[in-house]
Amino acid sequence: VKNRVNMRYRVMDVPAERAGLHLMDELREMEADGRYKVKVRIHAPAAAMKSVDKAVLLEAGAAKVELVADDEQPPEAVSSSLFEKFDSRRIRETYEDFCREKQIEDVSMGLEYLSKIENRSCGN
Repeated sequence: VKNRVNMRYRVMDVPAERAGLHLMDELREMEADGRYKVKVRIHAPAAAMKSVDKAVLLEAGAAKVELVADDEQPPEAVSSSLFEKFDSRRIRETYEDFCREKQIEDVSMGLEYLSKIENRSCGN
């Protein structure tokens, strides 16, 4: 038994190459059917984002259009063992590496805070 009373929601993940007439026809059909509100996520490299016309997709029946950049790489995490003990020197080094990675210039406040845990080890 299909529920024809309640509004259904659907998310479509589409590569930028497919965000053309075929997709707009599909959105128009879903809108004419009236049972679905559709959110479209367009996956494309950052350079190709400007070529996607969100207004046309919204006009074709999409409830929401999101642009997702494919070339964004998550930053690499500094690997450390779960069983590695961190003394104050190792914690400071890790904090300084973190600040360098995040381009934080003023590390003195964090180092001052970390100096309070001098002569202690974490992970006991």
